Amino acid sequence: MYINRIFELSMLMNHIKFQKIFDKVREWSEYLDRNGEEYIDHSLAAEGVTVIYRDTQYKKKIKILVNSGAMLGSNGMDTAKLIRRLDKCIGRHFGYQHKIDDFNLSGMAMTVDINVGRVKRWRHT
Repeated sequence: MYINRIFELSMLMNHIKFQKIFDKVREWSEYLDRNGEEYIDHSLAAEGVTVIYRDTQYKKKIKILVNSGAMLGSNGMDTAKLIRRLDKCIGRHFGYQHKIDDFNLSGMAMTVDINVGRVKRWRHT
């Protein structure tokens, strides 16, 4: 059985702080897609991380989606290692201005791959 956990971390910010971070990301990121009021940064996809910048009139939010299976491979259950790698990844991405402790855990999804063996076909008579 294989369990993959996907976490969502988020941080609310004021307009000035959000704009400063978002302007830097727009300058150097080649992988920024727009989906309505959200900008999705795929630059960390190889590490199992996606960063979403939500820029609405009233709420400025940065969300980080973390795929633990992609980040750790087959060793996806080592929580301490996941936190260390994610903290380094967040630090590099935000120019060491932010770390994992600046974000709140705002969601989690789990997927399970269970070996059910051979599936028999039933005949209707």
